[in-house]
Amino acid sequence: MSEPISETVLGRIEKLPTELIDHIVEASLFSEPLGSHDALHTLQAFCQEEKDSIFKSRIHAVLKSHSIRKRIETSWKLCPNFNHTKTCRHTFDKTAPHDLASKTIVNCAQCFLFLLDHQTIRASSFCQDGQSFYLIAAKSEDLGVIRRILSSIKIQELFKPASVNRGNSECKSILQLTTSNAQSFQCCWERLRLRPEISLSSLRPSEIRELCRFADIDLASNLLDRGVDLGMPDANNGFTSWHALLHQQNPEPMLDWFKGRGLEPPEDLLTYATTDNHVDAARWILHHSVSYEDWRRATFVAAGDLEPKSGEILEVIIQHPPPEYRTDRTLSQDLLIRIVDNARDQSRWYDSYLPGKYFHEWEIDRLQSARACLEEVAVRKIKSVRGLSDGAGVAGIKVEARQAGLHMITEALEAFN
Repeated sequence: MSEPISETVLGRIEKLPTELIDHIVEASLFSEPLGSHDALHTLQAFCQEEKDSIFKSRIHAVLKSHSIRKRIETSWKLCPNFNHTKTCRHTFDKTAPHDLASKTIVNCAQCFLFLLDHQTIRASSFCQDGQSFYLIAAKSEDLGVIRRILSSIKIQELFKPASVNRGNSECKSILQLTTSNAQSFQCCWERLRLRPEISLSSLRPSEIRELCRFADIDLASNLLDRGVDLGMPDANNGFTSWHALLHQQNPEPMLDWFKGRGLEPPEDLLTYATTDNHVDAARWILHHSVSYEDWRRATFVAAGDLEPKSGEILEVIIQHPPPEYRTDRTLSQDLLIRIVDNARDQSRWYDSYLPGKYFHEWEIDRLQSARACLEEVAVRKIKSVRGLSDGAGVAGIKVEARQAGLHMITEALEAFN
């Protein structure tokens, strides 16, 4: 960044005619073809820190002028909104370099907001590579910039594509894209809930499922009043709204809400919850309705998983067998084989790096810790399987565990004799 403006230089500038001061401000901003960030950052910092002065007032005046906005849109090839892109689509180039405004979205939010504050640029603009300011902000994941753009653009712009580049997800509307982020969608909803006459029918099943990942009962009820049913079945995709609910930090209230409306969960919901180790969701499913087939599949998924939470979730599943379950020694033995085989294979992978002459000491400690954790999880699973049947044949499995040096697992298997 360039140096701050000194008192001496400031004094000289303020003695100049107003027109010349304005020229200095504008010329510094356009000292590079697509805009100078150094110059903009200096102007922004000066306005933020310095007391009122002639130079400061001229900076504000220049940036707020209609002429500089038109020059920016022309020089940087910015389109003010999506509708305007239809008349200049041929000028877009996916490989085009970013202009100053687009760059600051990613690299310097305070400078971008400085331009927005002065209406030097429009929040609904599209840059030369075909992306809207919103899409660039969404990719950079700067929530402050995202919220500012969403709250500044005209409400109808929410329903327009976020990019002119076709053939990919970028051609979704801004509203559709916000469904993947709770805070972004909430920013849109704060505006849309006050406009009941605006239809939300453009939200497709895929976006509705995204909303299920974070929507609470209040939002779900309000959306239902607007014709958007989060429980709407989607026959064309095996991933349903029920599955999406499981990704919530606390899914139980929404699961209850779905169930209370007479919606039936899919037959593989427990297996899905187990695959991603959603322990709380698994408890809810087990306390409501689960088929024997789903329960059995879920036990095998949990038995074969190596994640630490898989020990807890297998324990929960086995503690709540479905009414159809009958003591099954074969099932117990198959689960034990799966647990031990996976632990053995992973343990061999760790052993191949230990001792690791090419590793730092902290890396070796991490591998040793991971190996120990692997055994602890497997032991917890083995103890859980005893809850199904403690008469399973384990002689061959025990030999494998002993030969692999899995001493804790070997001791746990001894309990089956």
